Amino acid sequence: MRSITEFALDRDRATIMLLLLIVVGGIASWSGLPRAEDPGYTVHTAVVVTGLPGASSREVADLLTDPLEEAIRQIPEVDWVESESSSGRSVIFVHLFEHVRGDLQPFWDHLRRRVADVAWTLPEGTLGPRVDDEFGDVFGTVLALVSDEASPALLESLAGQIRDELLALDDVSRVELVGVRARRVHLEYDEARLARFGVSPMQLRTYLEAQNVILPAGEIYIGPERLVVDVGGGLDRIEALRAMVVRLPGRTGLLRLGDLVTIRRGVAEPPRTMMRAFGERAVGIAVSMRPEGDILELGARIRALLPLLRERLLPGGVRLEVVAFQPEDVREKTSMFEINLLQSVGLVLVVLLVALGLRTGLVVASLIPATILGTFLLMRVAGIGIDQVSLASLIIALGMLVDASIVVSESIMVSTAGGADPRGAAVQAGREHRFSLLAAALIVSAAFLPIYLARSSTGEYTGAIFEVVSTSLLVSWLLAFTVTPLLAVRFLRPRAADG
Repeated sequence: MRSITEFALDRDRATIMLLLLIVVGGIASWSGLPRAEDPGYTVHTAVVVTGLPGASSREVADLLTDPLEEAIRQIPEVDWVESESSSGRSVIFVHLFEHVRGDLQPFWDHLRRRVADVAWTLPEGTLGPRVDDEFGDVFGTVLALVSDEASPALLESLAGQIRDELLALDDVSRVELVGVRARRVHLEYDEARLARFGVSPMQLRTYLEAQNVILPAGEIYIGPERLVVDVGGGLDRIEALRAMVVRLPGRTGLLRLGDLVTIRRGVAEPPRTMMRAFGERAVGIAVSMRPEGDILELGARIRALLPLLRERLLPGGVRLEVVAFQPEDVREKTSMFEINLLQSVGLVLVVLLVALGLRTGLVVASLIPATILGTFLLMRVAGIGIDQVSLASLIIALGMLVDASIVVSESIMVSTAGGADPRGAAVQAGREHRFSLLAAALIVSAAFLPIYLARSSTGEYTGAIFEVVSTSLLVSWLLAFTVTPLLAVRFLRPRAADG
């Protein structure tokens, strides 16, 4: 049975073509690999937020947190739960076991169902509970509409338009507005006036709640068609509120609500969130990237869109500023790692040339760039991006990439120095060392296998070390028994002839 080395020597043009394909494909893959500061990993935490206005922290713990925690702990995938009970607010952090992998949405849906089962038992007036399973989203880009001249309403309206423009970009997952005030309808009353009509504020509130209900009014079936009956009753306009008739207890006359209270639109007071940027009032626009996106490409699209937004949407006195821009940090860090990688390659090449001599050193050293480019090609196929972990993995593997090539080339040199035919020496070297060097590569890869198999966030974060190191070592082994013998036969000379 012919060995891989014999095939490479007999089909030398195919071998050279394979090398060219690896180089060209690696260069193309390098430019197309997604960039990120860190590899993505799954956040196993969700937050359950519940409110009970007016309740003390002890009441919140007894009435909200304890029953919710008891139901949540019954979910088999939940590892542990921590909670914070403060005045009027309960926050529960739900942590799944780290060995739970894949799509977590079914587990979060299970959590929502459990919480919904408990919700009807909570005290009247409870707000929520609300399950937030996007707790781990990272907003790498934060913009701010800044102005002390424009009204807050104008800033919020402009921020909404910019959000729509950003959501249309590729790789954008979410866009959140920061510092936007919640809309409210305010009913302002004079207690003396209400007292003259014999009604208290609480009675008025109860009456309004009883009026603003949505109940099914029935359905009418006409043959195959179904008509839904809607009798109205919802208070969806300021005018409807002002014109609503109020029946006062003990009085035969009717009054409009607008005669009892002053009704106006407004915002929640005091505001729950506020934002200031560059010393001025601002509304923030936070952009989150989808998990498989390229943050550098997204950053370029946002940078290209900003001048258009400023020109088309912003009036005088309103500025659109960049508060945080992670793509620049990612570009800087990946550039630093790329420089470190190139420096490491350069140092290895110098050592090889000094230790092995010019001819042997060039033959062995030529496979380092080819191996790295082949690794980039396979990373593109496997969906592994460029980040701190993958680049560090290449640096870790760099010193081991030349081992197989050194052994093969030295074996060929020794055999040809003893009078053997160069081609026969190359074939013999391939047969003698292919399995032992493959075993050595697999043993080195196995040293990083526990990191990859660790069923934890740490294993998920650093798993690329095993993938990149193993891929680069296997590419190195393949080239060592195909390209190295071909180059050795053509360019190396026996040591006896070197002097």
